[in-house]
Amino acid sequence: NLHEADLTNSNCTKSSFKNAILTGAQFVSAQLGETDLKTADCRGANFANANLRNASLRYANLEGANLSGADLGGADFSGASLVSANLTGATLTGATFTRANLSLSDMTDAILNDAKFSYANVSEATLCYADALKTEDAVLIENLHNVNDTAKMKAEAAAGGKKGGKKK
Repeated sequence: NLHEADLTNSNCTKSSFKNAILTGAQFVSAQLGETDLKTADCRGANFANANLRNASLRYANLEGANLSGADLGGADFSGASLVSANLTGATLTGATFTRANLSLSDMTDAILNDAKFSYANVSEATLCYADALKTEDAVLIENLHNVNDTAKMKAEAAAGGKKGGKKK
């Protein structure tokens, strides 16, 4: 139990926090690359500017967590709950959000190149100015399934009005 623990600037690379209770914990600027956070309870945790490259956060609870400015490249958030999470300015290059719940999350200015959002819930998520069009195959609209019209409009605005949704 690391509830409200302060691990600011710590090096926890390749550590395991599987099933850990990390509610309200401080991981600001921490090194957490390749760390196992599967099914961890990280509600309200602060990962601002942390390095979580290639970390596993499968089925983790990150509701209300602060991941602003974090490097989440290659991280696996499959099945995770990121409801109301702050992902502003985060690097999500190559991250996987399959079946994750990102409703009400803020991804303003996030870098989403090659991120996978298959069957993710992004209802009412903010995607303003998110950088999703660096490569031809990284069109965010085509990677999102089960999105509501608000999220789709925000994603299209972030993509400069380009419409790339799949036909039904």
